[in-house]
Amino acid sequence: IYCDYRPAAEFHILIIPKKHYGPLQTLTQENIPMIQKMKEIGMNLLAEKTDFDSTSELLEGFHWPIVSVQHFHLHFIAPKQQMNCFKKIEFNSWSFGSVEMAIEDLENDTS
Repeated sequence: IYCDYRPAAEFHILIIPKKHYGPLQTLTQENIPMIQKMKEIGMNLLAEKTDFDSTSELLEGFHWPIVSVQHFHLHFIAPKQQMNCFKKIEFNSWSFGSVEMAIEDLENDTS
């Protein structure tokens, strides 16, 4: 678990698996439990370290299909309302998706 070196908001952590994984596109259905565990860790840290509301103030997810860091990591950002216009572009819906979207993508992958 690391703090982002260019935080998008007051609380911006990265949950990174100890084992190296490439971007989401390189993962399979086997990796879904790991992704769920990563989210659980993030939710626990959010609850322990802040009083932000996870339903309205949290942005969590992964960059894809375009990634700049080739090591799989999960962003937890709160409050998302603090993000400036550049961060809102960086974390837009075209290049960033939630844990649920990632899991759905992996479940539907037939390759």
